[in-house]
Amino acid sequence: MSVKSDILHNTNEFLDQKVTRIVLGERLIAVQSKGVGLASSLRQKSTDQMVSGFLGRSVTDLANYFLTDIPQKSGIGLAAINSILAPLAQNVVEENATSLILKKGVGNNVAIIGHFPFVNILKKDVANLYVFELDPQAGDLPAKEMPKYLPFCDLVALTATVLMNGTFETVMNFCSPRAYKIMLGPSTPLTPVLWDYGIDALAGCLITDAETTLDAVASGVSFRELANVRRVLMLK
Repeated sequence: MSVKSDILHNTNEFLDQKVTRIVLGERLIAVQSKGVGLASSLRQKSTDQMVSGFLGRSVTDLANYFLTDIPQKSGIGLAAINSILAPLAQNVVEENATSLILKKGVGNNVAIIGHFPFVNILKKDVANLYVFELDPQAGDLPAKEMPKYLPFCDLVALTATVLMNGTFETVMNFCSPRAYKIMLGPSTPLTPVLWDYGIDALAGCLITDAETTLDAVASGVSFRELANVRRVLMLK
């Protein structure tokens, strides 16, 4: 069973909730059912017609999009799954990914998959920092360089969009078994299923004000700009 299938399968018993709102923002996707779930928008062409027919239906129908190979559709499905998982999340602590990476990464070789705003903060405390991006910025490495560096990294922090674009298994195969692995970002599903796939910590979010958040996503804000969000960790 693939990681996508396993996440969906282990959420099935809760997916009878009704979808009450879907927002396809410029930077984020949001789905409301039992709670509000987020996923990153990969900015591919999508239309409201793709999802408008799902309002009032069970989350199951929308969540099945997660299994597709089309990243934007998979993100819609992941946001739907997260709208169920987030309210059910247990054993989470109030802490963000940056502080965990700093604690675990001091003096070590650290890889960040996805260019996050905090990467410059890490440089002075880690031995070596490698940032991989499909669309590299200055100082980043192209994703094709991961096989060269990941096997020697002590900590790997990977964006949850690797679930949406189908590269999760490939990336994990490049990592050393001894490396501490963190999945992070608004798309992160807070599910212990990922422990079975080698992840040690999940850095995700819980929405505290549904209406305000949905409206903000619709306006095109980034995750950093969302105000009514708890940044949390779920640890293995």
